[in-house]
Amino acid sequence: MSQGKYTWLIGFAVVAALAGCQGSEPDPGPDASKRVVAADSRPGPAPAPAATPTAAPGKTSELVLVEAVRRDDLDRVVSSVISPDGKFLYASCWNPGALVVFARDAGTGKLTHVQTVTGKPDLMGATGVALSPDGRFATLATFRSRDAFLFKRDPQSGKVTLIQTAPRTGKDWSFPVAVEFSPDGKFACFADDGGQSGTGGIRVFRVEGESLVDLGENEGQNRCFAGARNLAFHPDGKTLFVACARTGSLVVVDFRPDDGSTRVRQVLWAKSRGGHDFSAPEVGDVRGTAGLVDLAVSPDAKYLVTCSGRFGGPTTLASFRYGGDGKLSYVTSIQSTGKKGADALAFVGGNQVAIAPDGRDVYAAATISGVVACVARDPSNGSLAPGKVVPDGGPPGPNVNGAAGVTVSADGKFVYVATEDRKTLSVFRRQSP
Repeated sequence: MSQGKYTWLIGFAVVAALAGCQGSEPDPGPDASKRVVAADSRPGPAPAPAATPTAAPGKTSELVLVEAVRRDDLDRVVSSVISPDGKFLYASCWNPGALVVFARDAGTGKLTHVQTVTGKPDLMGATGVALSPDGRFATLATFRSRDAFLFKRDPQSGKVTLIQTAPRTGKDWSFPVAVEFSPDGKFACFADDGGQSGTGGIRVFRVEGESLVDLGENEGQNRCFAGARNLAFHPDGKTLFVACARTGSLVVVDFRPDDGSTRVRQVLWAKSRGGHDFSAPEVGDVRGTAGLVDLAVSPDAKYLVTCSGRFGGPTTLASFRYGGDGKLSYVTSIQSTGKKGADALAFVGGNQVAIAPDGRDVYAAATISGVVACVARDPSNGSLAPGKVVPDGGPPGPNVNGAAGVTVSADGKFVYVATEDRKTLSVFRRQSP
C-alpha cells in the first residue's frame, strides 16, 4: 500500500464543541450511523489550566501489519484482552457467542489458536471480556443471554473452564456489554447498556472463592448510565469511570474496595446540565462525550482518553485530566471530518481506544470505516494531535463493520485489532517513526 494511504493530516480537526447526544441502537452492529461527521463550530468550555492542546499533526509509532488471523469462530469479534504474563490472548465474539483463546509469541506478536468455548446458547452476545489481575479467572459479559460468566483459567495452557453462570439478586439487568475486575481482583464490575428504553447501570459482583456474588446494580441519577458501553478502573481502586453513549455522559463513580459499593461522584454531559464548572457534580455541554463508547486511563493515571461515534454522535477522541479532587476536567478533543481523499482514509464510527504503555500513542478503532487511528499524545499535559490511520487488516468487503476492539501488549511492541464483521484478529507491530 502506498505511503499516501497511511497519511492522516485532514482526517481529524480540532473540535469546537459537540452536538447534543443522539439516540442509538445498542446492538454492536447497526448501520444507521454510516455518515460523514462534520465539526461543530459552537463555542464550548475552555481547556483546563496548564494544558497545551494542539491541532498540529503528531509523530506516532508506525503500525506494521504482522499477520491477519481469520477464523470462522471469530464471527463478530469485538474485544480482546492479554493475560497478565503476556502469553495468551482472549477474544470475545458476539455471534453466535464465543470466547476464543490464542497463545501469543512475545517476540513476533503472532497468535496460535488454543481453544474456542462456544456451542452454548447462553454465551450469545459475548462482548466484554476481562481477566483477573492474578490471571486465575476470566469473565464474560453477554448482552443477548444477559448473563455474567466466570471461567477458571489454566496459566500453563491458557485454556479456560466455565465454572459459573453468576446468579443475580434483586432487579435484573437489560444489556450487559462490558466488564472489568477491580485492581485488587476482589470484584468484577459490569456495564449494563440498558437497551433502548432502560436506565442502564453498573453491576458489581464480589469474587468469593471460585464464584461471583451479586451485590446489585447502581442505576445512577438522571439516566446518567443509559447506554453504558465500557468502564475502567483508576489504579487506586477507589474510582470507576463509565462511558455512556445514549445520554452522552462520562461518569466518575466512587468505588469502595472494602465492600464494592458505588456512588456517582461526577457526571460530564454532552448537553447542558449544570453549566461548565468542573468542580460541580454535574457539568454540561462538555466536548467529547456525545455518543461516548470507550475510555482508557493513562499509564501515569493522571488523564483519561475517550472515544465516541460508533453508536451516535460525532467521531471524536477527547482527553480529560483526573484531578486531586477526584474529578475530571476537559483538556482537548479532536473530531473526524470523515472525509476520504488521496491522502486520507475516513475515520468514522469511533469505538474502542487504547493508550500505549509509554503514554505517547493512542490507538482508536473506527468500526464503520474499518481503520485504526494512530494519535500522538503528550504525556506531560494529556494533549492529543492527529497522526495517521491504517487499514484494520481484515479482508475487504462491502457494507461490513471493521475495527471494533484494540489492545496494546504490556511491553508496547504490538497492537491487536478485532474486526467485527471480518472474522479477523489483526496483529500490528509498533515501529518508531
